[in-house]
Amino acid sequence: MSDILNAKQRQALDRMTLDPNSYHIGAELGPGIGTKTVGSLLELGLIEAGPNARHYGQTGWRLTDDGWRCMYGETIDEIMAKPEGVKTYPFVVWKWPVDPDAKRHRF
Repeated sequence: MSDILNAKQRQALDRMTLDPNSYHIGAELGPGIGTKTVGSLLELGLIEAGPNARHYGQTGWRLTDDGWRCMYGETIDEIMAKPEGVKTYPFVVWKWPVDPDAKRHRF
């Protein structure tokens, strides 16, 4: 059985893609993203905790390879290794474990 991510979980993951190497604190994830949402993503293994570089002493979160796979079917390293002009589109429905044959957005 797979878990389909809800709107808050999707929003949190999407915000973390803006700076994939940083650990984002709660305020950077947007309104309504709290401990319950973060906890569920940690439990699924889609994000990991670590120190935020700009806010000393605060814990933040960033996407794991599984978080990228949940959204795009590939890790960030696989996405970045593609030749210029080759795009990776996100899945329409984000769920974990991922269905690699799922429908993708074509923007």
